[in-house]
Amino acid sequence: GSSVASLTCFFDAMGSSASQPLLVGIGHVGMSSLDIGGDVLSWLQQDRYCIAQKESLVALGFTANDDYARTDPNHVYYEGCFHTLPSHDGVVALHPRFGCSEPILRADDRLVAFAETCRRVNRHAILGVAKASGGLVGQLLSSGRGFASVAVQIHGGDAIPKDRVCWHVDADNSTLHMAVSVKGNRSLIAKLGESSASVEGSVYIGNPNAYAHGVEYPAAKGWDDRIIAVQLRILMTAEESAKLHLESSGSARSKAIASAIAAGDWRMPSLSEVEAVFVGCQKGGCPAR
Repeated sequence: GSSVASLTCFFDAMGSSASQPLLVGIGHVGMSSLDIGGDVLSWLQQDRYCIAQKESLVALGFTANDDYARTDPNHVYYEGCFHTLPSHDGVVALHPRFGCSEPILRADDRLVAFAETCRRVNRHAILGVAKASGGLVGQLLSSGRGFASVAVQIHGGDAIPKDRVCWHVDADNSTLHMAVSVKGNRSLIAKLGESSASVEGSVYIGNPNAYAHGVEYPAAKGWDDRIIAVQLRILMTAEESAKLHLESSGSARSKAIASAIAAGDWRMPSLSEVEAVFVGCQKGGCPAR
């Protein structure tokens, strides 16, 4: 039989290797909670997007967003969307924020190396989700598109409390999604559940296209106090995203995907693994598998 519980119980149990898929909102939810090693975290914090000053973000491909302008006009939110494929070329793909296909620049070498190494060390877990999903998502994951779309989100200024979060459900490119808290702390909040703290260095892998959620942010008055999170999704085009709406997405498929995510043998790469790929990226392309 299946294990079905309230979302509150689900988030209370986050971090357990025995996490079970749940039925809530629009689909079953699966999640695995991890922690990035301190040495890898320190290395990733030296990515050029993470060390950039606010004045240089737009030139690096970021947009200044006004999601909170009506309720919290002094909150600062920048986001940059890139791809993490080994090629140095840009690609035309779904822009996670705008919802249409646009030229997407390749991310900085450190982010590319991190994402590529995550794909390699979690190959079997990713293929497990691909098998459970089948269809187009399965094809994309099997061809190396998992964690290949990345959004770097930088928040600062006034706090966003729980009663003023921006509730949303992710698009289908988040059927497999990895969120990394690179700098500072925040809290993931589900519409029907409790908040779950995402402290610096924490990672969760899940399917946030299956439930309504938002993020609570503490105040970060100075730029040095800014909060940085990296969201890694499935790289796809707008046309592929549209095709997904024509595929069957019933409860059985939703449950299979959630189960595969919750049961996956996910892990974070070591510093030596990431650095080996990083060297290849700097030479013009990530080394062969």
